[in-house]
Formats: sequence, C-alpha cells, structure tokens
Amino acid sequence: MLATLARGSASVLSGMGLRKSLGFVALMLAVRSMPRQEFGAYVLFEVILASLVLLSDFGLMQSSARLIATESEAGEKSAAVGATVATRLVIVALFCLLLIPTRGLLRRFYDSPELDALMGYMPWLLVLNSANDIFTFILLGMHRHAAMGVAQLVGGIGNLVGVALFVWIGRRGAVGLVWSTTLSVASSLAYEYLAVGAVMPVRFNRLRWRLIKNLLSFGFVLHLNSLLGFVFTRVDTFLLGALAGPAAVAAYGVAMKLPENVRYLFDSLRLVYLGTASQHFSLSQAAKIKEALEITVRWTAFALLGTAMVATVFGREIMRLLFSKEYLASAPVLPVLLASMTLFLVNCLFGSTLVAAGKPKRILVVNLITAVLSV
Repeated sequence: MLATLARGSASVLSGMGLRKSLGFVALMLAVRSMPRQEFGAYVLFEVILASLVLLSDFGLMQSSARLIATESEAGEKSAAVGATVATRLVIVALFCLLLIPTRGLLRRFYDSPELDALMGYMPWLLVLNSANDIFTFILLGMHRHAAMGVAQLVGGIGNLVGVALFVWIGRRGAVGLVWSTTLSVASSLAYEYLAVGAVMPVRFNRLRWRLIKNLLSFGFVLHLNSLLGFVFTRVDTFLLGALAGPAAVAAYGVAMKLPENVRYLFDSLRLVYLGTASQHFSLSQAAKIKEALEITVRWTAFALLGTAMVATVFGREIMRLLFSKEYLASAPVLPVLLASMTLFLVNCLFGSTLVAAGKPKRILVVNLITAVLSV
C-alpha cells in the first residue's frame, strides 16, 4: 500500500503544489494591490462560499469515491458517477435559491458594502466549485491520480493569469479576485470532465434511486463530520468578521493562508489515502493500512510542528517578506494556527481510515468535541 500511496500522492501533490505555489504568488500580488477592508471582504466571501459548498455536499463526494473505488463492475461505477453528479447538482440548485434571503441576513451581521457587492457572484461560483469537487472525487475513486494532478495545475495557471489580468493590471480589486477564481475553477473543471468522460462517459439516463439513497445514507454521517470539521477551522473567521469587521478579517486571513495552503497540500495525500485504503479494506488487507497510517501520521506531525517552530522565531520576517509590513500584526498568530492545523490534519487521517473501513459514525463524537471547544 505504501508504494501505491506514494505514487498517487506524488502525482496529485505535484499538481497541487504547483497550483498552490502559483496561487500564493497571485495572493501576494492581490494583497499588495487592494485595501485591507476590501481584501477582508473577499476573505469573508471565500469562507461563505466554502460553507455553502460544504453544506450542499451531504457527504456525496467521499461516499461516491469510496463506492467507485471498491466497485468492480464497470456498469455500477458508471451508475455511481451519474447518480453523484445529478444528485449534487439538484441540491446545489436548491441552495442557489436559498441565497436570495441569505443575502439580506448577511447585511445584518456584516456591515460591509464590499461583501454585499460580492454576494451577487455567489450562485455561479457555488455551482462551479461544487461541480469541480464532484469530478475531483470521481477521479479519486477511479484512481486517476495523474489526471487529478494535471487538473490542479490547470486551475493554478488559470488563477495566476486571472489575478494578473483582473487584479494587478485591471485594478478590479475583490471583484477581480472573484473573476480569477471563476477562471481557475472553470478551467480545472473542464479538464476533469474530459478526463472522466474519456474513461467513463457521464450518463443520466439510468439513474438508480436505490444507489442515490445508499450514497446519501452513507454520506450523511460523513456530512456531519465535515460540518463539525468546518466549524473547528472556520467559525473564528465568521465571528471575527461580525465583531471586528473586514479589516480584522484581512489580517487574520493573511496569517491563515499559510496553514490553509498546508492543508490543501495535505489533502492530496489524504485523498489518495482514502481511495487506496478503501480498496485495501475491501481486500481485507488491514495490516498494510496500519503501516501506512503510522508512517503518515509521524511525518505529518514532524513536518508541521517543525514549520510552526520556524514561524515562532521568524514570523515577522515571513509576514514582511510575503505580504508587506502592513500585516506584521499577524505574525504572532501564525505559529498557533500551524500547531492547530497539525492536530486537525492528524485527526483527518484517522477519520479517513474509519471512512475507508465503512465506520464513519465513530469519528462523529471526536469531531463534535473539537467543534464545541473551537466555539
């Protein structure tokens, strides 16, 4: 299993690493070209978008990846792909309708004209991000790790080009960031759709309601776990925006970008681990999974806690170099966020193991405790 995990992770990690590197360059350009208030509004917009994408998931992504990875019949795999795409898009369409009353509610909590202007772009980004997530996990279930890596690279190039055109040259500020995100996600989605269709055409003429029911029933507990994990990592941004405004969110968001990029890079390993572990559990090869889990946890903790120690010593220098002296106040927060992210990611590994084993309910209590403590 270690060899499969290493090969798959390398493919996805290379694409994800390049995407996040390009994205970080784009972020540095964006932060230096707009006021903190406007950038803070965009950070809040990102968090709201991420919460809606997560809420509309209902565990479909992970449950479909596990089903596709463990199913041996090509017809069942194709049926799972069609059921996942159709169900998710219907749910997302309903959420788009709910955005109308939600916008008025946000005005009561966040007195930010910049955020209110950005909310008009939310529906299409919700659809694009949700569809992109669907096809990422379908490729995961199909073990198309190289295609996942290429899709990440395509998205990273699209993001950098978008920021250069709309933010750096066009001076469109937060709206330019929205357009660059649109370009990034749309280009990545287009490649993923072609990669899935080349192996397994997406068809909706044979939807099986029993299969949809199974995906949703298995995914419901996964959905609750994901929601609790989101509360653990993101509720602070919502509260900070409501209590201190977008400018404070900008300072906190800049510090959070480094741990976030670490988390996204880690996701390449976790996604490959989930698909590979699901396959090995179906073959009753628990010993190989145990060995891979122990090694992965050790190296994850070592790398992230080491990075947190470096940030403790050189935090101010890092913030000045990457984001300018305007964000030096964010330096003390950085090592704390990195240490917290270490615990979160190790917990994700254990959770992915239980999901692969078909026992997602066991991690619900752990995530509930972490979410309560976070609040």
